[in-house]
Amino acid sequence: MTPQGEQHVEPATIVVGIDGSPASRNALDWALEQAGIEGRSLTLLHAIHPLTRAWQEPGAPDPSTAHRRALLRKGTELLEHVLQESNVAHSGVPIHHLVRIGDPSVVLPEVSVIAELVVVGSRGRGPIRTLLLGSTAVALVRHARCPVVVHRADPVPLPRHGIAVGVDDSHEAGQVLDFAFAQAQLHGEPLNVVHAQHFRPTSPTDDPYAEPSWADGDHLDVPAAIQDRRRRYPDVVVSSVIRHGTPGGLLVDLADEVRLLVVGIHRRGRAAELTFGATAVWLVEHASCPVAAVPLSTVPETEPARTTDSGEQTASLARDL
Repeated sequence: MTPQGEQHVEPATIVVGIDGSPASRNALDWALEQAGIEGRSLTLLHAIHPLTRAWQEPGAPDPSTAHRRALLRKGTELLEHVLQESNVAHSGVPIHHLVRIGDPSVVLPEVSVIAELVVVGSRGRGPIRTLLLGSTAVALVRHARCPVVVHRADPVPLPRHGIAVGVDDSHEAGQVLDFAFAQAQLHGEPLNVVHAQHFRPTSPTDDPYAEPSWADGDHLDVPAAIQDRRRRYPDVVVSSVIRHGTPGGLLVDLADEVRLLVVGIHRRGRAAELTFGATAVWLVEHASCPVAAVPLSTVPETEPARTTDSGEQTASLARDL
């Protein structure tokens, strides 16, 4: 790798965030296996904050440029070190590298515009760890444009079997089922579908804590959707559980047994953020296994495009990567 690193992301690649921590190296192992199974390339991304201290040549005519080059060099050295200690070189998976200057919680969602999947490591579990997750994994789950896997390694490896997926009866929930069935087939694992049924809204529609607007509108016929996917994925063994309300408690219990937990995250305003968005984030915080969060919004986010240190906007990122 050059000191500048590779500045482009191959479309439909699997991106794994690397920060040098044991958590990110565990995530790399998971992403490497996933890339091999899916037949995709793997991109190792290290986002280095512009305020990071880095050695630079004294007396440089342009201190700002010298600092940027020092940051890129430092990031490249970290990726090289991680590669030397991993099995990436012998995996047969096409490997790409990306070093960018910027906050990881901004850079990773930006890269998700063109990636097939983004994988990050989790350093802890429970509410005390919220701030550790908040700047990266939670921001990524809330803003990514592609599925995200937050990987958590078992302190003591336990026997795990199967994939669990939580779905509601919103029209978009079929996307979560598609992702979960595809993963079950790829990995040869059984699938447990947990279906959350919602009561009709009892609060005014303008109440910010009310049910999402679609909860009393178009519904997905979940049993029919499952049957449809049984025909499309005949090798997947499927079981299902139907519950009223949110499926968070049951899913977090299943997380102690399965290899992967799949949830969707809606982005249709404050109510959705307070219900299914919050459930997905809560599971990322508390589940003991890797969690895949599948973005379901078909409505573009209204927040302005965020920029990295280099001034590139999310809107133009797909053209530049």
